[in-house]
Amino acid sequence: MNLRTLLIDNNQIVSLDFNDFARTGNLQQLWVVKNKISVIGKGTFIGMNKLETLVLSVNSSFKLPARIFSSLTKCSKLKLDVNQILDIDVDAFTGLSNLHFLNLSNTKISLIINGTFNGLNKLELL
Repeated sequence: MNLRTLLIDNNQIVSLDFNDFARTGNLQQLWVVKNKISVIGKGTFIGMNKLETLVLSVNSSFKLPARIFSSLTKCSKLKLDVNQILDIDVDAFTGLSNLHFLNLSNTKISLIINGTFNGLNKLELL
C-alpha cells in the first residue's frame, strides 16, 4: 500500500492494537484525533518505520507502556495532548531518537519519573 497520510478523526475508536496498521509501512502521518481510545496495545506501531508524525490528541484515558513508540525511529512530531494519561512508563519514549516536538499539554499527568525523556536528544519543544 502506498498510503502516506491517514486521518481517522471523529470516530468511536476505543483501542489501537497489534496489526491495526500492519499494511501501512509507507505511512508518514497518522492522525487519530477525537476518538475514545483507552488502550494502545503493545506492538501497535511495529513496522511503521517511515512515520514522521503521530497525533493521538483528544481521546480518552490510557497508559503509555515501556517502548510503545520504539519502532518509530523517524518520528519527529508526537502529539498526545488533551487526553487523560494515567501512567507514563519511564521507557515509554525509548526509540524516538528523531523526536523534535512532543505535546503533552492538558493530559492531567500527575507524575513524570526522572529519566522519562532520556534519549530524546533532538527534542526542541515539550
